[in-house]
Amino acid sequence: MFQNIKEPTIISVALRTRGSSGPSGLDADGWRRILVSKNFGSTGKNLRSAIATFARKISTVEVEVHVKDGRSYSNLEAYTACRLIPLDKNPGVRPIGVGEVLRRIIGKAILSVIKQDIVSSAGNLQLCAGQPSGCEAAVHAVSDIFDEESTDALLLVDADNAFNSLNRKVLLHNIIYLCPPMSTYIRNCYSSPSRLFVLGGIEISSSEGTTQGDPLAMPVYAIGITPLLEIIKPVTLEVSKMKHVCFADDLVQVNY
Repeated sequence: MFQNIKEPTIISVALRTRGSSGPSGLDADGWRRILVSKNFGSTGKNLRSAIATFARKISTVEVEVHVKDGRSYSNLEAYTACRLIPLDKNPGVRPIGVGEVLRRIIGKAILSVIKQDIVSSAGNLQLCAGQPSGCEAAVHAVSDIFDEESTDALLLVDADNAFNSLNRKVLLHNIIYLCPPMSTYIRNCYSSPSRLFVLGGIEISSSEGTTQGDPLAMPVYAIGITPLLEIIKPVTLEVSKMKHVCFADDLVQVNY
């Protein structure tokens, strides 16, 4: 299926990519000009073809990971590196990894091919995996259930720093079975810690969860917590009057 990622695919996703730069300093506007502008002629076309080839390979072939001094090093270290931006959530801080624009372009190209596989893997348990109007559907469903006279209670759950707390080792194991088309690319990106650079020369490693600057971060998180949602899903007669809706790290549970 990844053979469908070709030069026109890179043009399409590059035109839709926005945002600031990663550690390299080249933002989305710069990449878009290089890849799409006619000023670069055949050079731009050759670069688009090379990126498409790289996207196909990274989606189908596992990249070698080296272990040195107890730490894993991937040949994709520069590709997965990010600028770390602390956002004030008031209260608390949310760490946002601003990855390279190239990673965003390739991620969107891969997503355009396997979107339906991701939606099928998440099913109706998790509405953030690409389902059309998933958030709106969740709001209307919960609103209708809450207005029913038989509703006894409604529980709202917002997981704290959920994207960065997801167990990555378990995720990489489970995703092989939950969503095979995406597993190789995700294992290539997350099998070794990512380098996060903070303004001022500080560097830390990201060893858990998903990188929120990655286009596939939301689908990966959605599939990663699917086993948990399966466990809490009502399966017996005694709890058959309990319903829940989940969108990313927000869970709503309604009891009758």
